[in-house]
Amino acid sequence: MLFNFVMASTRTFGNLCDGNIFRCLNSYAEYIRTAMLDAETRILFLENCSLLELLGLIEDFLIEGKVIVENTVPAEASADYASNDSPDCISNFSSDVASSEQLLAGSIILSSVCAATDHVGFICEASYKILRFCKWESLMLLTILHIFAYLGGEKFFDVDNFGLTVTVLKSLVIFLEGESKTVSTCCLPSIDQLHTEYGTNIKCPFLEGAESMDSVACLLLEEIKYCRLQGIEQVALSDSRFMPQNYNGRQCSNPEAVQKAYKSCDGPCSLKGCTISSAAQSGVIGNVDLCCLVDVLSLVELVSKKMGWHWTDIKLVPRLLDMLDSGVEDGFAIAIISLLGQLGRIGVDAGGYEDRGVENLRSKLFAFLDHTSSMKARNSLQISAVTSLFALLPLDPEVLVCADMNLSAYSKSVSDHANTLRKWSSGLDKDEQEFLSTMLRPVMV
Repeated sequence: MLFNFVMASTRTFGNLCDGNIFRCLNSYAEYIRTAMLDAETRILFLENCSLLELLGLIEDFLIEGKVIVENTVPAEASADYASNDSPDCISNFSSDVASSEQLLAGSIILSSVCAATDHVGFICEASYKILRFCKWESLMLLTILHIFAYLGGEKFFDVDNFGLTVTVLKSLVIFLEGESKTVSTCCLPSIDQLHTEYGTNIKCPFLEGAESMDSVACLLLEEIKYCRLQGIEQVALSDSRFMPQNYNGRQCSNPEAVQKAYKSCDGPCSLKGCTISSAAQSGVIGNVDLCCLVDVLSLVELVSKKMGWHWTDIKLVPRLLDMLDSGVEDGFAIAIISLLGQLGRIGVDAGGYEDRGVENLRSKLFAFLDHTSSMKARNSLQISAVTSLFALLPLDPEVLVCADMNLSAYSKSVSDHANTLRKWSSGLDKDEQEFLSTMLRPVMV
């Protein structure tokens, strides 16, 4: 489908990267819509193809950006390749990086099929994943998202169905556009050219309802608090001891904005990008609305990665640490600690293990670990903290725990923290050490 699309569009409209995207996507979307309106064609399509599998395959292509290509085989060797049935035979195919034109074609195909089959929600969720996992330059990401928005229409921005995700998506796109305003490449149009080509009179379709990134940070933090209060309320109906004093429903500093952005989650979690510890996933969270919380924490990770460590360390990390210090439930604390570990990794990637913000986060998590140890809190809470701490140290957890490792090559901060972890780990019994090793395995990969 991708190959045929690129070939046909090039013959009809010219290269997609030469300002021909708009005419091509309109033509293809109309073709798919017309085909799907024909009952016989639609039945034939659904009988011979799993729609969700097809959409997932195209989404994977846009995220991975790889195509399978056939290697050129010398003429004299082609007979050997054809006749060699040995399992040890070298494959005649390999993967290659997709071209800009192929990525644009893939996004047009995906959004056209979603629009024609009333699966616009799929490209809304795909937009999150593309922003979260793709390593393409911002201009390519923005072009793909504008194609989604144009072909998805009003349903793409349906706050009633996608709530806070749409607010974050719009705000991030506007932020990235500001960063890329004057950028253009030989393969892609500038942002202004993109808006002009889509007939939006220079006004970005993501602009309405977008917030500043500082406001987005506040919205996400308020939403995390609300997920906790919602979980408390669920178990407090029969026991008022769980209710915070003066609790009278939803409380936040910006209630109108949050209420507008938030809609109740009544199905499986739509976002899977946030790494929450196995302890939390296995049911330890208990009285926290895990489905809602995972979605919000996923958005926090996405925003943090796009905004960078300096912004994250100022706007998000201190507030998340304050939540831990406020005496929250174990399950909620596990989720927040896991998130802090992920955010800390952004700092490690940006400034190294001795970055001041990373060192401060480690110190805060160690203080939390020491506090919970003195209170003899559940091991799941302590192990969650230890797992996040190991992610913020340049040491192999297995070597550190099992051997008398020389730490003289590291800074005093790193060596002190490593020795503290070693001492804590030595106090575990055999079963607890095996559980810790299982928890640390993702960190060691």
